[in-house]
Amino acid sequence: MILLKEIFERSFDFAKSSGNKKEKIKIVNDLKSEEHNHKRTRSAIKFYMHSLKEGKVNKNYKIVEVKGEEKVVRRFYELGIFSGQKIIILNKSPLKKVFLVEIRGYVLSIKSSLLGEVMVV
Repeated sequence: MILLKEIFERSFDFAKSSGNKKEKIKIVNDLKSEEHNHKRTRSAIKFYMHSLKEGKVNKNYKIVEVKGEEKVVRRFYELGIFSGQKIIILNKSPLKKVFLVEIRGYVLSIKSSLLGEVMVV
């Protein structure tokens, strides 16, 4: 996302340029290319997203999205599982029904069916 400050500075440069058409066109094209690059990286992140249930042991992940029923999502938020947090899978049960994860310095045991709703990168 282009920061508001950058847009303000670029628009100020645009207005300040003394009628030179080439400079104005260059500034507009720069803004368009930055916006295009942002859209491309955002779609790349969506491509690499997967559920935490598919993750590997002892690997760091960043939570991107929490889906599911409202009650479950609310409980995840109360436990500190929300987008932007780093999470580590410490261990999996032999039948992969329960996962041991570490988030924000504490360890949780969570059913794999619930972790299927947590999308990570």
